[in-house]
Amino acid sequence: MYWVKNRILSKIGYEEWSTKEVLRNLQKKKLNGGANISQELLLPLFDLNFNGEHLNMIVNHLKYDYNNYDNYVRIMKLIENNLKTQFNSQMKEIMKLIILWIENNLMFVIQTIPSYNAWDYSLVNLSETFTFEEMKLLERISKLDILDLSKPQKLAVDRLLFDLMNREDATKLIKTIAVNQYAKCLQKEITKQDCTFLIEPISMICSRIIYATFRNPTNIEIPKISKRIFLFELLRIISQKLHERFNLDFSKPIPLIIALDEYQLATRFINDLNSSLQHSIGWYMKRIQRYHGLVILPVFGGTLTEKDAKFEPTQYTSKQIPLPSLRPEDIETIMKKEKVDNLYTQKYKYFWDLIGAIPRHLEWAIEEAKSTLNIPVETRISTIYTNVSKRINNYYMCLDYRGVIENLALITLSGFKFEPLHIPYLKEINKLVSRGLVYKKDTHIGVPPTIIDQLSNDFKYIPNNLLTNFIIQSKKEDCDIFEELSLKTLTCRLNYFVVVRGIKNFSVGELFKGCIMPEKLEKPNFFTNVNGFTYRECKETLSAELITEENVTKARKNQIGMAGFLPALFYEGNKKLLFVIQYLQDETKEVLLGPSGIATFYEKALLKMEDFETYVIILTNKKVSETTKSMIVNGELKYNEKVDNKSAERICDCNRLVLMSGNCFETFFHPYLSGILVQYRDK
Repeated sequence: MYWVKNRILSKIGYEEWSTKEVLRNLQKKKLNGGANISQELLLPLFDLNFNGEHLNMIVNHLKYDYNNYDNYVRIMKLIENNLKTQFNSQMKEIMKLIILWIENNLMFVIQTIPSYNAWDYSLVNLSETFTFEEMKLLERISKLDILDLSKPQKLAVDRLLFDLMNREDATKLIKTIAVNQYAKCLQKEITKQDCTFLIEPISMICSRIIYATFRNPTNIEIPKISKRIFLFELLRIISQKLHERFNLDFSKPIPLIIALDEYQLATRFINDLNSSLQHSIGWYMKRIQRYHGLVILPVFGGTLTEKDAKFEPTQYTSKQIPLPSLRPEDIETIMKKEKVDNLYTQKYKYFWDLIGAIPRHLEWAIEEAKSTLNIPVETRISTIYTNVSKRINNYYMCLDYRGVIENLALITLSGFKFEPLHIPYLKEINKLVSRGLVYKKDTHIGVPPTIIDQLSNDFKYIPNNLLTNFIIQSKKEDCDIFEELSLKTLTCRLNYFVVVRGIKNFSVGELFKGCIMPEKLEKPNFFTNVNGFTYRECKETLSAELITEENVTKARKNQIGMAGFLPALFYEGNKKLLFVIQYLQDETKEVLLGPSGIATFYEKALLKMEDFETYVIILTNKKVSETTKSMIVNGELKYNEKVDNKSAERICDCNRLVLMSGNCFETFFHPYLSGILVQYRDK
């Protein structure tokens, strides 16, 4: 309205404009309120004496027959009869442009919407204008009551049954960014780098904002909105109502999070939406938000691929919100609040910690727990597992991707970080991530453990029954569970190289990444001739006869000497290499495991076997000090030992030692599992 009143309309009404005045205004650029039609094209109208009277005819027709205004035939017939002429095809096209100009400009003045005054966007050199429908909608929105935006509305989000936990880092990041944005907002000059988008979908976004912000907007019909100026004005209305609600001076900006959940569902079907939306919101943040009293924090949520969250070459700053899996303590707290913590017992805590790592899966499990109250606990747990597994499995009925999911299951169990450069099927993986079938957070990728159980039934390179038998029906002691889990992880690490990456030559340091070992031991490479490794448990006494090239072997319980061994590998030609596994169970109450205890177990497990060069892997839940860690890295364990009541220093050459201690849980195991093992370590 601003530019219509000040750039087109003079004190004389448009209906009194002469032919020259009409044509002069039609020739003006759109920025100056004109239709941008050339003089050459308008000359036939000049010859017919087309003036303000004819403009008024069109206005009146639109006013009283507004619902049919885009039916140009009747209007043209009206003007043809008045001018006593018949338009050719070119003139009909020109008249369409004139009618459209009248609709988008003069109609503002004569329609019944003078009570709404939009902000003057010419102050920031924005030449876009509102259509009549947009102005009408803005007027209605401005009269609505605003909701309490400090609490997410049910229509705006798909809320969980419970409040999320383990989100302290995310909250801290958002607060830090808000403070920085506030400081930048007070400056006159803001760069793209100053505008931060948080990563975790313009017609569509406006609709969502309206429904999520205002009370009872359901009776408002929202037309197609294509101009960013409408979004800007909508944000101004929200800001005005928020300042009134909190009784704040308009000079004090209010932080406003625009959370766009399931963002990938929009970007996959609307071309260029990503760059268009970033440009619109970023432009607002740079040039307008300080005038509107806002500090905008855009958040893109959902299962986003790198393409969804791509910000180059626009140079805006993007920050990924850390959204880790739920920790065991979070799961226990949530179950207490939901009054089902009677199921979170020592016997079943591992089950809950694994199935509850993904918030939505925990929600399903709690719903099942509340609907199975009058049956025995063991049957209840089994029922929960079966029903939740069915719901999860419904998401994995894409048989075309089975091989991809099998590989991702191996990566999950291996504990290795997700490195795209080393992984095949990246296109397919991105599709799975975009559909929420695979969870990609921070540096790791994860397939739910229940799906891994299903895959292990048919895919021999995944160890069987990670969750079903290993957790639910397990009567094993913690130490035995830890030992088994470590060996299964090593099986998947071997298969990560051979099956997933298709390489048969890798280093000791790569295989045991995250463990503590001598620096000299990290570099040597070894190789294998097999196409994959399997996990097995043996009931007989371990011996050299049981060593194969394809099996990770676990010893029967209480076998003295070793807990198992890895398959026979080769290095430097055909020399055989064997990693003997020893579980170190320290019964003392010492918090840290000292070099003396490590040396004793190391020497015991350093077996002399014909045709093999033996190395030792020690598994323990105890931590070691930085000093002990440094000794191992240097290849020498130094400690004092009493001999004939005298203290004597001993040095143990440990250049063939790999230590997987309590220090390594977070770097060796997948986050799904490390949180559980931390509890075992800290007992």
